[in-house]
Amino acid sequence: MPNKEFKTEIAKIQLYSNKIIETVIKDNEFIDPEDVVEIKSFNKKLMKDKSFALLINIGKGNTISKDAWNVVISKRYDDQTIAKAIIVKNPVHFLLGEMYLGLNKTFVKTKFFNKKKSALKWLDKKISKNK
Repeated sequence: MPNKEFKTEIAKIQLYSNKIIETVIKDNEFIDPEDVVEIKSFNKKLMKDKSFALLINIGKGNTISKDAWNVVISKRYDDQTIAKAIIVKNPVHFLLGEMYLGLNKTFVKTKFFNKKKSALKWLDKKISKNK
């Protein structure tokens, strides 16, 4: 049976459903480009050649480098990705994320949420539109 979960130094990547991968980032982590590339490689291992949506749960106190964010939004790594829902716990991160997305278009439709239920509902809509 294929592996349905991977762990890195900073995250756990798992198959949430047949079309959604959930990534949970540990609290108080600094996310660099190498972390993002590693997580994205596990996404592809989990889904093989199928398209998928991402549910990313950012822990408290995390920071991401500008270079890592550029990898996050890079078309190079997201050819199979339908949409990304990013759950943040810090209201300031939510506002900054929304503001950033308003100013900078991403290759993959990306949205910030403060509740997992809302994020999953949004991802389900994006997945059903992609069929």
